[in-house]
Amino acid sequence: MPFNVKRPQEGRIYLESLFDGFYYIGCKGINRHKDGALLPPYVSFLVLRNDGFIAKPYHRPANNRTQPPGSLLLLNIHNYHHVMKLPQQSKTSTGDAWWISLGKDYDTKPSREKMIADFDNVLDKMSFLTADAG
Repeated sequence: MPFNVKRPQEGRIYLESLFDGFYYIGCKGINRHKDGALLPPYVSFLVLRNDGFIAKPYHRPANNRTQPPGSLLLLNIHNYHHVMKLPQQSKTSTGDAWWISLGKDYDTKPSREKMIADFDNVLDKMSFLTADAG
């Protein structure tokens, strides 16, 4: 399993904090839910691994396209949302299938430019830390 922390209230969501408010989040799919009011309402996700899932607002129909690594998403987690297996993948076992992303919380809805700048900044720091460790 690629995570050290499991959120007990969710059961199927795994988190691992990074720095600067960023964290890894992963799951093997999760049903319709809203996140608590104590959390900021907006979360931006940079997809790192996707084995046939789609993260989306619950009311939005699945478009049958995967969100490949590098996809940037924004969800209002105070509204119903889920991570579901795509219809063409639903008959296959989830086994070791994961949806994993780098997440960042926001109190107000960020612009796309703000999300890109934030993720560029943290990825630069991660590259520096990795290069420095070697």
